[in-house]
Amino acid sequence: MKIAQKLIALTASRDSVALPLAGHLLLLLALLLALLITLPVTAQEAVEKKVLPSESAASGAAGGGIATGEKEHHYVLHQSVELGGHIVTTEGSPATWATLVNLRSGPRLLAGSLMAHSIDRKKTPFFDELNLNATGFGGDPYAISTLRVFKGRAYDLQANFRRNRQYFNYNLFANSLIPANAVPYVPILDSPHLFNTVRKSGDMNLTLLPLSKVSIRVGYWRTVNEGPSFSSNVSKSNTNPLLDQWWRYSNDIYNGGLDWKPVKGTILSYDQFFTSYKQDTTWNIDPSNLQFQLQDGTPVSQGLNIFTTADNTCLVPGTDNTVIAKCNGTLDYHRYAPVRTLLPSEQLRFASASVPHLNMNGRFLYSGGQGSIDHYNEYYSGWSDKSINTTGRNIVRYTGVGANSHLATLPRVDVAGDFGITAQLSRKWEASNIFDFRSFRQNGHTTPHQETQFGTSLADTSNFWTPGLCPPPYTADTCPLHTPKTAADITTTFRHRYFSQTVRTDSSVIAYSPIQKLTVSWGYRWRERYIINSLQNTTTSTFTPPFANRGACANQPLNSDGTCTVTPDSEPDTDTNEIHEHWGLGGVSVRASQQLNIKLNVEAMSADEAYTRISPRHLQHYILRTFYNPQPWMHFSGAINWLEQRDNVEYVHHLAHTRDFSLGAMIEPSDKWSLDVNYAYDNDYSRTDICYYASSPLPGAGACAIPGYVDNMQPYLGNSTYHYPGHFASVNFVFTPKRKLRFAGGLQAAASNGNAEVLNDRQVMGSLQSNYQMPFGEAVVNIAEGWAWKAGWNYYGYGEGSAVGPTLPRDAHGNVITASVKHWF
Repeated sequence: MKIAQKLIALTASRDSVALPLAGHLLLLLALLLALLITLPVTAQEAVEKKVLPSESAASGAAGGGIATGEKEHHYVLHQSVELGGHIVTTEGSPATWATLVNLRSGPRLLAGSLMAHSIDRKKTPFFDELNLNATGFGGDPYAISTLRVFKGRAYDLQANFRRNRQYFNYNLFANSLIPANAVPYVPILDSPHLFNTVRKSGDMNLTLLPLSKVSIRVGYWRTVNEGPSFSSNVSKSNTNPLLDQWWRYSNDIYNGGLDWKPVKGTILSYDQFFTSYKQDTTWNIDPSNLQFQLQDGTPVSQGLNIFTTADNTCLVPGTDNTVIAKCNGTLDYHRYAPVRTLLPSEQLRFASASVPHLNMNGRFLYSGGQGSIDHYNEYYSGWSDKSINTTGRNIVRYTGVGANSHLATLPRVDVAGDFGITAQLSRKWEASNIFDFRSFRQNGHTTPHQETQFGTSLADTSNFWTPGLCPPPYTADTCPLHTPKTAADITTTFRHRYFSQTVRTDSSVIAYSPIQKLTVSWGYRWRERYIINSLQNTTTSTFTPPFANRGACANQPLNSDGTCTVTPDSEPDTDTNEIHEHWGLGGVSVRASQQLNIKLNVEAMSADEAYTRISPRHLQHYILRTFYNPQPWMHFSGAINWLEQRDNVEYVHHLAHTRDFSLGAMIEPSDKWSLDVNYAYDNDYSRTDICYYASSPLPGAGACAIPGYVDNMQPYLGNSTYHYPGHFASVNFVFTPKRKLRFAGGLQAAASNGNAEVLNDRQVMGSLQSNYQMPFGEAVVNIAEGWAWKAGWNYYGYGEGSAVGPTLPRDAHGNVITASVKHWF
């Protein structure tokens, strides 16, 4: 007996032993895939036999089920598999192609499906219906499998698996745009924040007794994301070297719940979730970024932001890759910061329509957990200044304090609840109210420990202080290289950060229908937000000889070993914000006829405060939707989505709008042809005051001097302007001249001619001025019963209207030819 027949026999036989449901999801999917591939009996055969269930097996296949020798299994099967592959040709930027499309040549399992349907549920005790679908396996960036199995009132099982590659290498992203007169000139041609990660996620949800008064639910979700990327986040360096960042994080969620239906129309649900989050991302200096060397041959990186010029070069005269030791640079860097979070949550929900003319629903959620960073380790070796008398240093070791180098702990508590009620007051009047409460607080503690070895250049690092290497009078050659202005050798900081936010929202709406075809609604919403943000840093600094009485230890008593330790008093810096919003709500719904429906919704908001610079104090939002069906086979739709936002206070002057217009038409006069046409225009705009630094400021740049904000202030004032006017259009056409022949084709296109404020004279508009065209065509020929040939062509063309800039060109286009054979049985 074949594998698939054995599987069906196992599930159909009352005497067989059921396999444990707690088996691995991948094993289940593998068995079902084997079932998909090997089941030999076609659904067509089952239909053609048309034998009544009461007839004996000797007279044929019972009930149109599966005949496997002498046994009857009472299922009708529908199966399909589509095997083929891609032929891909590309021109232009490989990085852009991979970012936007990422399709490659090769064979594929384009699609597969299996449906097993019971025709006699009394004789199929394990499942009544099974549906399995899979697509994208064999090398496509997206692969999906879905499974559903259920048995009447006994259980309902659903499982999913998804895999997708997240590739991103748009070279204007996080690019430093090195000036052409930099010496050495080392342009950054690719994105220094490239991503090439793979995300795998799977879930399984089982409901026991789904139609009973009490139902039990269990579930499990798992997501893993890992892969290489680039980064430049180095807090200890002024040169931002390129880093290899290996992503690795996983999320496991376990769920158990109950549904209780005490009376008709009412359901109460309880859920318990346990979320376990792990992050094991690492950072290491990229070997390719060590393009230079010191005079002794030691590799060194000058980083991504090389702004030296011919008048101030870091190259040793007569060389093209040997760096002067007094210049900024990085010799080595690595960081490891594992994060562990456990977050248990519980939720209670209810919904009721048991009382006539009254609907109610509500939810309460509580979650309390903690995240931590253990085994923290960060190491930097390099030179981040030109003088030892300021902040120059060579080696920095950065760890946590306590067991396992514990760095941080972040407890978090979330409380959320909502209650909604809708009352049908009469045939013409309806009232509803929704109250929503959300609150969270996190009380984090971080204890970083930093040890620093100072030096005079990239090539000269002094020892770390010990009494043996630097005895009194602290003049030995093995003593640390200190001056009266050198920073502390050791610092341990206790950082306490508290952040909380409580949001209360209440919305009331009255709806009135004077006639059946007209409904008018109006309402009021108030929202209040209370935010607390508190930070306190308490730093203990240790200054070692020589010159232990320096910095914060000036005029302080020394310890017995000649060091000086000081812990200045600190006070928490606390900000509180209380924001009150008032909303006006309105709506009109007109059903002018059976063919025409128009809906308009309006919202207007005014707030007395804004928490961020791009949060509005004033907002207006208009949404208009129309649906017109002049004929049963002809459908038209249109929509306008208009959003205006403002925060017109000094040094902010935030102005933003989003204006979207869309039209669509669907025409299907017969089963021989259909046409689908869509068009959308999006206009996104924002402008906000910013302070910025630039070696070549924009003409007319004002001075940025905000009263009360002196520290770390950038000198120039500008308007951060962003404008994106985008067009999108699509046309899809399907033509079926004969039952065995089908053609499809069309075009999708997007274009923009936007702009943004330019703060770097090498900056270009990039994707803000671009177009993306995607025409396609497909032909399907049914060559025999249950067999079809398919051939498809897709073109992807991306181009930019502005100059290329100081990076590699980003234009890319390619053809994808897909050929396959589909068999259903």
